Amino acid sequence: MGWLIALGIVGGYLFVGFKFAVPVYMKRAMEDHVRRWPDLSRRTEDMECWRRSEAGFAAPIPFVWPLYFLSIGYQKLIMANAPLTDHEIRLQNKQLQERVAELEAEDRLWREMHR
Repeated sequence: MGWLIALGIVGGYLFVGFKFAVPVYMKRAMEDHVRRWPDLSRRTEDMECWRRSEAGFAAPIPFVWPLYFLSIGYQKLIMANAPLTDHEIRLQNKQLQERVAELEAEDRLWREMHR
């Protein structure tokens, strides 16, 4: 009877890994590929190749999923506390200025339309 309980615990552990941890990993990995290579992501052959490759990397995750989720949290903590580089600050500043200019143009257009 004890082996049945142990089998249930192992099955539940692996179920959580396959049901929750692997999809999280696959989604993050595929989004990373699309973000890095947007031109290649338009081809279904490349997407299938990336998915197969990432599935291979995802294979051990169901066995170590608690460590995987802890590593995600640890990475987020490090990223939140790491200072931005000068390049990142300049890039954010440029993007904010472009967004402000875009909103100001929309505001002018809206005001002209509603006179």
